[in-house]
Amino acid sequence: MATSCDSCDICSNGPTSSMAVTWCPECDEKLCDECSHRHHLSAVTKNHSAVPIVNYKQLSVIRETRVFCKEHNEKLKIYCRNHELPLCKKCILTTHRNCENTAILTEAAKNVKTSTAMYSLLKELKGVISNLEKAANDRETNISSINKDEERIKLRIPTMRDQHKVSDKLAIVSNKSRNELRDIIKDLREREDKMLELEKSITNINKYATDIHALVSMREIEKMVYEEEQYLKNIYSEGTLDRINISIRRRKDEKAFEELENFGDITVKKATPTIKIAKDVRGQMTMPRSSAYDNVKFQIKKQFSDIRRKEHITGCCVLPGGKIVLADNFGELTILEVNGNRLKFPIHRAIFDVCAIGKNTVVLTTGMCRSLHIIDINKITVTKSTDTTNSCCGIAYRDDKIIVCVKYEGIFTVNIKMNNPKLIFADNLPWGSYVTTFEDKICFTNNRERTVSVINYDGQIIWKLKFEHYKPFGIAADKMGNIYVVGHIFLMVIASDGKRKKRLDGEQDGLYQPWPVAYDEESKSIIVANLVEGPVFVYSQI
Repeated sequence: MATSCDSCDICSNGPTSSMAVTWCPECDEKLCDECSHRHHLSAVTKNHSAVPIVNYKQLSVIRETRVFCKEHNEKLKIYCRNHELPLCKKCILTTHRNCENTAILTEAAKNVKTSTAMYSLLKELKGVISNLEKAANDRETNISSINKDEERIKLRIPTMRDQHKVSDKLAIVSNKSRNELRDIIKDLREREDKMLELEKSITNINKYATDIHALVSMREIEKMVYEEEQYLKNIYSEGTLDRINISIRRRKDEKAFEELENFGDITVKKATPTIKIAKDVRGQMTMPRSSAYDNVKFQIKKQFSDIRRKEHITGCCVLPGGKIVLADNFGELTILEVNGNRLKFPIHRAIFDVCAIGKNTVVLTTGMCRSLHIIDINKITVTKSTDTTNSCCGIAYRDDKIIVCVKYEGIFTVNIKMNNPKLIFADNLPWGSYVTTFEDKICFTNNRERTVSVINYDGQIIWKLKFEHYKPFGIAADKMGNIYVVGHIFLMVIASDGKRKKRLDGEQDGLYQPWPVAYDEESKSIIVANLVEGPVFVYSQI
């Protein structure tokens, strides 16, 4: 009898099952010889192009991706360009009834295998594979350097009075460090193998799959690649790729008269990673920027009511996975979890703005306290800090750089180690200026001048937009370059070229003096919080 993965999907429902020899992409069914023959003769399915089962087995992603709606179990027929999602007819009548930019799925999928989007995805995947390989190789090199450190220290141990203790400590510390590195290497290699299989899958999809299967599976592959990109960014920012060095520190015995008789302490020090994680190519868009702006429509999906403030909510961000972090400038972080739970943590220092730099790590500004702090939100501990030359307001993070607005002085960058601050744009910024980034650009608000400005990392102004009646405060951006701004009683989107803007909020939404805003790329949602009172709003794209 055939195994379940090789058996015919039609006749396996009967008393016996036969070995599948072909797979029909249109029906998403495996067929034996007899059923394949009937399938070819049927008036409904005679024009379907079946694929040999040996080729189907090479489509690992396709095998896990159905062309049927997961929610309604109906065949996918429509493509929503607003949300970049394939839909069934019931989806159009329910959750996507307000979506105007739709197309027949077969039309949307035409030429997808040779599209810029597929090319960009493959290039992005190759970049992830390269970064995983480099990270694993670097960890292996670090093991070799630990071995050398250990041998060098062993030569010095005979001069130590407590040589047995030092020798034991050296063995314990060295083995622990090597084991930690081996665990990381194992994880990196497994992820690399998974991505290499994904690369093969894309090649096979282009050979054997239909355009519709290629389009649907491409979205699934994008999610997997995005997860690996986030993993790489997290392990880099959280210090997992820091270089481990083992050394011995000699200390004199205060009771001894001879300097030769001394003790030794084995120490482990971490240094800046020797590798650089290459930038992703997620900035290569699948649609023109103008279309991205034209299609932007949002409505309130959720409200978090009864958000108690000790003073004012001046900052917010979204962690990978969907947790929302709110910053109360009295000195408290509130975490709104996906399951509805709320956690509050006192930080014991003033807070102005907060920004995610890892899965469980944020960096915050302290306003008039003139300092930046990196916080591990699992342990609620400060891991790194630095001072600023004046009050610090809005903060953003990209490519291992922290970008911060400093009152009266301008836009500064500082590295993830909290050193080497650099003024990249001098400006007489007022209190309440916010900043965000997309691609190689920095966007910031100036509520005194009522402007939104976009500069590059060399400090050159690309464009500046002046608001006639309202003061802009919080600012966020999506990967398409749409810039979201809040202030007074509005939520607005500005096109990436700064030439067009439009309101996104409704008259009855309840926005009143919103200051912080954040954009979540995973859920394509905007999070807005009023400064003084009221709920936190989650706007979803429609």
